[in-house]
Amino acid sequence: MRVTIVKRPIKRHRNPQSESKLKRAILVYLNLRGYVAFPIRTGGTWDEKNRGYIPNQQQTGIADILGIIPPSKSGEKFGIPLAIEVKSKSGKLSEYQVEFRAMWEVGGGVYCCAYSLDDVIELFDKVVKGGVR
Repeated sequence: MRVTIVKRPIKRHRNPQSESKLKRAILVYLNLRGYVAFPIRTGGTWDEKNRGYIPNQQQTGIADILGIIPPSKSGEKFGIPLAIEVKSKSGKLSEYQVEFRAMWEVGGGVYCCAYSLDDVIELFDKVVKGGVR
């Protein structure tokens, strides 16, 4: 199997850890509340030998966290698919992320663009009260 190495500069953000810290906080919150959620690794893999990224094979625009809201939490007969895109305070959804959001919601899933843990908590309050979907 042949692997293509893509050499590109590393993007520098003003606060590169803010999104990763928020993502971890959201995952901890979801797991403590009994939701099934998984982080999705959307970046490529760094190849130290060739000093470049190996691109991943995932769909462009996929959310940072995917999961299921169990029926016991949502009051539904089946679980509700969940997608959470984690953004810094100044972040915006890309064109691909907007397309993924539309596809996810048409398929019956709940999508959240989270700028803080409070956004996720607010979403789940609505789900439990039956205000989402």
